[in-house]
Parts: sequence; structure tokens; C-alpha cells
Amino acid sequence: MRATTRFGIMGFALLAVSGCVTTGKFRAKEDEARRYQTEVAELARQHQATLGELSSTGAQLDEQTAARTVLERDTTRLRSTIASLEANNADLAATLRASNTEKDVLIAAMTQARQQQDDVIGDLRQDLSEADAEIEQLEADLEELGKQSKETLAEVDANYLDLVAGLQNEISEGEIVITSLKDKLTVNIVDQVLFQSGQASVKEEGQHVLASLAVVLKAISAKQIQIIGHTDNVPIGRRLRALYPSNWELSAARATHVARFMIDDLGLDPRHISVAGFGEFRPVATNTTDEGRQRNRRIEIILLPFEEPPFLEVPPSAAADSAAMADSLMAPTDDVQAVDSTAVD
Repeated sequence: MRATTRFGIMGFALLAVSGCVTTGKFRAKEDEARRYQTEVAELARQHQATLGELSSTGAQLDEQTAARTVLERDTTRLRSTIASLEANNADLAATLRASNTEKDVLIAAMTQARQQQDDVIGDLRQDLSEADAEIEQLEADLEELGKQSKETLAEVDANYLDLVAGLQNEISEGEIVITSLKDKLTVNIVDQVLFQSGQASVKEEGQHVLASLAVVLKAISAKQIQIIGHTDNVPIGRRLRALYPSNWELSAARATHVARFMIDDLGLDPRHISVAGFGEFRPVATNTTDEGRQRNRRIEIILLPFEEPPFLEVPPSAAADSAAMADSLMAPTDDVQAVDSTAVD
């Protein structure tokens, strides 16, 4: 470029020297040549600048190409990651749908279980309310029973003192033993005080003892009187066996005679009296000694709180049968030789 410009200027100079050119034209051409030269120089400068810019742009292009390569690699990796995430998202969505289904099932089951639990709680609360009411009633009943028990014990204590005072002589002689346990008073009378040996009828001495006892018993109106006969374990002798086949019959007959005497002769209320015979099977002492056997042969009179029985009409036939049985037990024994019921053959 520079060489071409140089040759152009020289050409113009030769023409100016050799041709018939005026000074003004020459100067004009010379000015034009200088203008061209300036333009050429400017173009050369611009060309150099452009070359510098192209070089810088090439470097930038290389950098951008490298960055693009990195971006493309990152893009490929991101696309792979996105695909993997989308697959995972699809799996999670499926799992979520399944979980929602299970959740609905669990919610339904829990709702039903809660309803059942509420029903159970309601029933338990009802039961608790009823139990509280029962407890309150039981506490009230217990308080009433405690009150009655205290009154009963006080009454038993008073009756015990009355019995001890009324039977002081018999107690001191060992013929009667009186015991008090809770609401029960027991009077034990040895058989030799009441009966002749081998007999069930109450002898005169025994009648006096029962009369003293009846005075106290009549004052105790609200009492149930149990009269129980007991024997030792020695079998009935042969001569008495026809009348009393075993100690059962003898103990029952003696208890019945005591009851009939206290009702018929002493005026006790028969509604408050019951009779039983335990034979040899409720001993209070050993049967291996004379003293023990003597203690076991006894009439036991027990005083308990009286309970009014429900009204029950007794058929005439049953009443007649009961009377006949009592008469058989009360059969006279005068024709039987007076021997000890425990005598052996």
C-alpha cells in the first residue's frame, strides 16, 4: 500500500516537471497528492487498528470457543442430571400417589379406630359413673352397717354382762361357760347339769339353770337362739341303741328337749328358736381323756341377731309331720335303764 502511494506521488511530480503544467495546477495536484497521502496514512492506521482488533477478537473468540465447549459439556451434564431428576421425580410422584392411597386407608382405619376408642371411652365413663354410684351406695351401706355393728356390739356386751350376772353361780361352779365373739354370744352347758346319764329329758337341776338363763333371754327380744346338742365320740351303748342309734340322734334329742322346755315351760318365743344336733363332730376338747370327753358332751346355746323370715304358710300336713317328729324325739325314757350314753357293750 505504501509503495503504491509512493509511485503515485512520483508520477505526479514527473508530469509536473515534464509537462506544460501551470504552477497553480501543480500545487493543486500536489495538495491533492498530500490529501491522498493523508487518507492513505489514515487508512493504514485504521488497517493496523483493525488488524489489532481482529487479533483481539480472535483471542476472545478462542476464549468464547473454549467457554462454549465448557458450557456444552456442562449443558450435557445438566441435561443428564435433569433427566435423572425427572425420572426420580416420576418415581417420587408414583410413590406419593401410592403413599396418598395408603394414607387414605390409614386415615380411614385411624378414624374408625378413634370412633371405636371413643365408644369404649364412653362405655368406660358410663361404667365409671355407675361404679362411683355403687361405691357411694356401698359406702353409705358400710357406714350404716358400721353403725349397726357398733350398736350390735354394744348390745352383745350388755347381754353378755346380763348373762354373766344372771348365771354367776353356775359360771363359778364351772357348769356354764359364756363366750362373746363379735355379734355372737355362746352359752355352753355341760350335759351332766341338764341330763341324767343316757337320757334326753332335762332333769330338775338343769331346769333351774335353764330358768335362770330364760330370764335373760326373754329380755333379749331381737335375738335368734340356736340350741345345739354335742356328744363325745364314744358309741351309743347296746341297751340305748334302739332309742338312739347313734350320737346324732342323742344330740338332736337333747337339744330338742331343751328347746321344748324353754318354749313350753319358760315361755320363750318359738319363732326365735332353732335346734340342731352335731353328734361327736364338733369337739372342743380331746376325746382321749375323761375331762375332754366331759367338755365335749354339752348343750350349746348361741345368740345371734334375729332376721325376720319372709312369710311362709306351713301346710297342715307339714306341721303335723313336724309335731310327730318332735314327739318321737321327746319320747319318755323311763323304761330305759339309766346308764351312761357312752357306755360300751
